[in-house]
Amino acid sequence: MLERMVGSGGGVPIAIFHDGRSKNVNERVHAFAERERVVLMRNRPRTPQHNPWAENKHAAVRVRTGLRPDTKLPSVEDAKACVDAGLDALDRRWARVRHGGLTPADRCQLGGASYSRAWREETWGAAEAARERARAGPGRAGDRIMAEREAVLEVLEQRGVLYRVRGGVRNGRAE
Repeated sequence: MLERMVGSGGGVPIAIFHDGRSKNVNERVHAFAERERVVLMRNRPRTPQHNPWAENKHAAVRVRTGLRPDTKLPSVEDAKACVDAGLDALDRRWARVRHGGLTPADRCQLGGASYSRAWREETWGAAEAARERARAGPGRAGDRIMAEREAVLEVLEQRGVLYRVRGGVRNGRAE
């Protein structure tokens, strides 16, 4: 899947958030991330608040598909059809303000990423340097993982890749 992103119109993401399972932390994933300058972000397993982007995406898929935990479907094929229809709605029929009123599919058609290879290189280098500083810090392994995560998120926020809302406030302004 990662290799397919390289040739896609949307390009390779700046950061990939994962939960640290073996399928996400193997040599192939790390080699891809290093080659393409993708920042890998480790979340604590089973801690949804560490990955609000995925949680928001899951909620959006649930809304668009109409699937709920108690939904009874006659078959796996019916479940797949519901999810496919929901994903199609998200990608092709739901215009996003942050995309200038375009759907993700429309934006993808317009061309690749709006950042250069040099910008990606600088961002990746800054994130890796922040990660190394945090790893070298004192404390238990879990504390260092959280410090590493915070340091990399700070770099990504400074570079405009993402923003975090803390207590309803984004960058000192109420949301």
